[in-house]
Amino acid sequence: MSKKYVITSINNIICGFLINEGNAEVIRAYEPESMLGNIYVGRVSNIVQNINSAFVDIQKGLSCYMSLEDYSGKKLKIGDNLTVQLNKEAVKTKAPSVTTRISLDGDYVVVMVDGKIGVSSKIKSEARREE
Repeated sequence: MSKKYVITSINNIICGFLINEGNAEVIRAYEPESMLGNIYVGRVSNIVQNINSAFVDIQKGLSCYMSLEDYSGKKLKIGDNLTVQLNKEAVKTKAPSVTTRISLDGDYVVVMVDGKIGVSSKIKSEARREE
């Protein structure tokens, strides 16, 4: 069984397709106005040791807060590139928040980059949960 998830942009709308044996099983369009869950390659613009955080630029003029507790790689320095995921939108004067713990979630499962997979409690059948 050959399954893959394809993400592309069609007319400036981000679309995701679950392809199984050559057939699209699930098609999703992601809201362009929401950045929540988006994945970026950002550049560390500042490190603030006293609040144990870094600020990561994900777009020109958009710097995001990142707790260093979410980061487990080599010692960070200004100018480093990181793959991050937006996990909290900006609120009033607070910057958006990002994490290096990337996860892709669907209706019934969450897959994390570190290999962990969580299955939704909505799935009651033990055979289906194992699958």
